[in-house]
Amino acid sequence: MIKKYITHQQGITLLELLAALAISTLVIGLTFSVLFSSKKFNDKTHAYVDLRQEANIIISSLRKHQKNSEKVCHEQLLTNDNISMEIQINEVELKSGYCWTPTNSNDTHVKFTLKDKKQHNKFDVDTIIEGRERKDFSINIPDQPVKEETFFDYLKNNNVFVYGNDLDTNGSNSFNGSGTILINNFNHSNLLFNGGGSVLSVKKIFINKNGNEVIFSDSTRLGELEKTETVRIIGNVQLNRGTAAILGDTIYISGNVTFDNGAVIKGKKVIIGGNVTFKNSSDKITADEIYVTGTIKKIDNGNIVGRLFNSNPPGKIEIPVDIPILPPSFREDSWYSTNGYEVTSSVNFSDNSKIFSPSSFTVKDWHSNKQNVIIISKGDITLEKFGGSDLTGILFAPNGKVTFKGKSFNGVVIAKNGFFTNGETKVTFTNVDEFIKNPDKAPFK
Repeated sequence: MIKKYITHQQGITLLELLAALAISTLVIGLTFSVLFSSKKFNDKTHAYVDLRQEANIIISSLRKHQKNSEKVCHEQLLTNDNISMEIQINEVELKSGYCWTPTNSNDTHVKFTLKDKKQHNKFDVDTIIEGRERKDFSINIPDQPVKEETFFDYLKNNNVFVYGNDLDTNGSNSFNGSGTILINNFNHSNLLFNGGGSVLSVKKIFINKNGNEVIFSDSTRLGELEKTETVRIIGNVQLNRGTAAILGDTIYISGNVTFDNGAVIKGKKVIIGGNVTFKNSSDKITADEIYVTGTIKKIDNGNIVGRLFNSNPPGKIEIPVDIPILPPSFREDSWYSTNGYEVTSSVNFSDNSKIFSPSSFTVKDWHSNKQNVIIISKGDITLEKFGGSDLTGILFAPNGKVTFKGKSFNGVVIAKNGFFTNGETKVTFTNVDEFIKNPDKAPFK
């Protein structure tokens, strides 16, 4: 009877009790762990938010004092007593009890570390606070005008009288008049001024040596004050001679400029879209307004005379509009003989002569003064026998070079590989329409 009672007895065994206790302990432990981790994460997040908020307050305070040139002390920067700070301004540590006063409008380098005293979390900041009056520095380059025109129109409308890859400056040549000198980079070579003291006293000078350099190794004077309106150069410029100069109302150089031996750039407005390096205390840029987009390395404060805009220029800068390159081309060979041109590679010509050469053209004999001469050549044009004589007209050699050795030339020169003289020639601009009255009769297109 007792055995039967024991066999049918119901209840919890010791093993089941222990298992229940183990499961309960595990659940309680996991719950506590999750709650603890959540609290720790929330505390860290809250501390990080506090640190970030404090950093923003510090930056705002420094920016305000920078703008107003007001002194600010270490203790003024922190607003939260639970946060400590280590700060450097322009690489100098600002310790407790010390103050900092902005002295100019330059950018300020600020670096600091904030620490949460309770959680020991850190927040690092390394930034630049811009100067008081920083404005955007941009150069507004106008779009090229889209216009279909003949080469005659191109020369006439732009007053071009020297057009090509190169320009001879040996000796004491002078280029004068109200015309435009246009040097392109079809030969992908540097433009060298290295033979004398030429003066380019013209209205406008456009030089495009993009990817190459314009190098002054002589005393060439590019432009003239009160006469040259625009000097526009694309490419790096080296002014390596004391009497070398670039002069004009507006001078724009898209590239780096290096001065040496007292070279100068002088104008009303000078715009340099690159770096400027002075190697001599007598090197100088002089202008009412000077704009430099790159770095400036000076030897002496006197290297720059005028109002300089480098880190804080006043908005956009208008630069001279470029003249697009329009390649010249010939008429059909038969056109020249039909229109009164003498077809020859060498001849003694007279006033009003019109000559077409299917190859190079050369004058072998001395000539006296000649006027209104048009020479069209598919090669070079070589006129070396003029001595003390003058020549006026058009010299057109778009595939070659033009060489003239005489006292003076007045007219238009088109030469792919350059215009070369005897070193003492006076060259004066005359618009193409002075020699060709009817555009339909122009010997080029």
